[in-house]
Amino acid sequence: MRRRRLERGEPEKAGKYITKIKLKSFQSHIESELILHEGVNIITGRSDSGKSAIIRALLWVISNKPPGKYLRRWGANGGETSVEVSTADRIVITHGIDDAGYYDVTCNGGTNRLKALRTDVPEEVTRLVDLDTFNVQSQLDQHFMIQQSAGSVARELNRLTGLGIVTDMLTEANKRITGINTQMRELPQKISAITTSLERLPDIQLIISKLKQTEALDVSVRDRTAAFSHLQDTCSRTTRVLADLIRQKAARDRLSSVETALSLQERKREKTREWKRLTSICASIRESAAQRNVLVKLSTRYSNILPRAAGLRESIDKRSDGMLGISSLMEKVVKTSANLEESILARKRVAEEYNKLLAEIGTCPVCGGTLSELRIEV
Repeated sequence: MRRRRLERGEPEKAGKYITKIKLKSFQSHIESELILHEGVNIITGRSDSGKSAIIRALLWVISNKPPGKYLRRWGANGGETSVEVSTADRIVITHGIDDAGYYDVTCNGGTNRLKALRTDVPEEVTRLVDLDTFNVQSQLDQHFMIQQSAGSVARELNRLTGLGIVTDMLTEANKRITGINTQMRELPQKISAITTSLERLPDIQLIISKLKQTEALDVSVRDRTAAFSHLQDTCSRTTRVLADLIRQKAARDRLSSVETALSLQERKREKTREWKRLTSICASIRESAAQRNVLVKLSTRYSNILPRAAGLRESIDKRSDGMLGISSLMEKVVKTSANLEESILARKRVAEEYNKLLAEIGTCPVCGGTLSELRIEV
């Protein structure tokens, strides 16, 4: 199993190896069980002890060859012959024969029995075992591909890598190309034979001339057809141009009517604005006339009030002269009162100093009496 992965260039999976081989009624083995370990396992024993039978058992599981009846233990009358292979990932494959060949596949806790007809191997078994016949070599086999011819090696490698399909496709393509080349080589001969047979026909020249005339007529008909189609195209284009012109004229008419309506509307707006200006001018004239009447009334009243205002002005002037005299008198009074206040303050200061001096003296030095009676009340 590990060797096959190395031959295919695949990375080796950890734990993918055969852990046990169990043989029952297989060649020289009555019932044998081999426990294998990861890595290299060496099986030793005396000659004809069943070492090669173990290799044949693996080959029988892988290829279902030869038929199981030839591998049954000598002397075993009926019964079951089986080979059980266990892997490290807990897959158990049992290949045996009783009345017919079978494979028992135990995986994920379930067992499935598959039929083994003739030399066919179920696809599920091939996938799970992951071994091929070239992975197992017996003691009498030649070394792998060393003593084989180059063609055999190429065919085997093509089979292993799937390139045999490409080779088959190339072979088929070469066959088809060869057939096409043969047909192409035969084609000029066939054409010359057909030409010769046509020349031998009676009135062939007349037929050829008629054909030429027919071709000329066909050419003229094609030319006229082309000219007619050109005329049709021209007529259709002219029709489209006329339709476009009619649409443009209608659009221009609509545009002119719209412009006329817009100009009329603009004139109406101008008349409206002029009417508004005239109305505002009339209103301002009316307002100015009203203001003039008011001014006339005011001037009349002013002319009546003016003499009285002159008399009042004279009386006000007289009163203002009296007020000026009063104000000058008041100023004098204020000045006099200020002078009086200053003199009073000066006398008050003098009296305070006098009283202070009496308080310091206390008693009269001559008579010994108090001087409080001499105090000046402020």
